[in-house]
Amino acid sequence: MEMIGEVPDILGKPCEGLICEAFDYNGTRVDDANVVHLRFSGIWHRLIIDSGVIFWRISEKTPAPWQVEAEGWSYPHTDIGVAFGLVGQRLAKLDMNTSNLAGEVRFVFEDGRALIIEGQEDGSNYRIEG
Repeated sequence: MEMIGEVPDILGKPCEGLICEAFDYNGTRVDDANVVHLRFSGIWHRLIIDSGVIFWRISEKTPAPWQVEAEGWSYPHTDIGVAFGLVGQRLAKLDMNTSNLAGEVRFVFEDGRALIIEGQEDGSNYRIEG
């Protein structure tokens, strides 16, 4: 598995925030989870899957949507933590896998539901199971 950065110490801790930052090009959705922002223990973390590499970083600020109008790029946010009732749930399990140009990160919460982030080549999407 190829990974850059360190996996944050989030197992067993309650989720305080979970935001997926999408990427839209000229009004068309390219991917749903360009960046995943996770808040545990008062710290925002960023997860990116790109070309089979998993990147973990600590964020210095609260995530906010942004855009580059001249290029037609926009990065809207979806608060999936609130939308799917994951805020307040403890993280029970975290699995990561990569192969060739793909990667997957699976967050399993104490209620049995899972958030799966899948990256294929240059795009990432999310889904909820359970």
